[in-house]
Amino acid sequence: MSPSTELVAVVPRQMADAHAIALGLDAQSYAGLSALLAPASIPDRGKMSLLRLTKARETSLAQSLLHRQKTLEALAAHGPILPANPGTLLSAGAARGMLLGNRDVLENALGTVGGQRQFQILVDWDQAAVLTRYRDAPELHPLFAGQTPVSPVVLYKATDALRTRLQATFRTCLETASADLIQRPSMPDQGEVLNCICLVDLANEAALDTALAEIDAEWTDGLQIRQIGPSPALSFGAVSLTTITRPELDRAADLLGLTPEAGPDQIDAARRKA
Repeated sequence: MSPSTELVAVVPRQMADAHAIALGLDAQSYAGLSALLAPASIPDRGKMSLLRLTKARETSLAQSLLHRQKTLEALAAHGPILPANPGTLLSAGAARGMLLGNRDVLENALGTVGGQRQFQILVDWDQAAVLTRYRDAPELHPLFAGQTPVSPVVLYKATDALRTRLQATFRTCLETASADLIQRPSMPDQGEVLNCICLVDLANEAALDTALAEIDAEWTDGLQIRQIGPSPALSFGAVSLTTITRPELDRAADLLGLTPEAGPDQIDAARRKA
């Protein structure tokens, strides 16, 4: 039977103690870590792709995801956070063991990506004005230098080469302000030049503003820049869980020299010694 609760995030224990109840979350803690749980409202990640959603269920799922995102952003205002992937089911009884078994990696992640935030940056251009603005660009100028008519295919390829060059230039600007960057597929037919997600240190947000100003200066009247965030760094440091089978646990216990009666402290000590 699947758990009736899902993991929302892992945060420092003192942060959970101060804010979990106000946000309607159940905090299960071990040492300095807390797993924040909420009633499961999103399908298990393993089943999400198999669902055929009715319109009502689709609307409900969208509302659940929106509520979850707002909860994560509210938590992120108070300190480091490791958001869980949507639909990560975890029972209250298993949460403490999860924290125990993954304490080192979770503490390390909270100290790095947990204290950073992500911004999605989308840059579109004015498709109707591109040929006028960039008529003298190296990709387009040869097409207009002669008297021969230019075919739509040739014009499209030249314009796309221009878009690719600008995309690389804009990405370079953003990389100077980012600890990491994920470039997502863009939609050139809809005027999209760049779609990326930037991982930014909280102390470096001013550098992101500078990078966006540099991009805007390329074509102030023709570029539309959208910035979504800051948000918890879900694209760079999300928690996902893998179930460990009983035989695997038994082999691990044998390897660590543990008996079935071993408690959390003995397990933690044996794991650190190994």
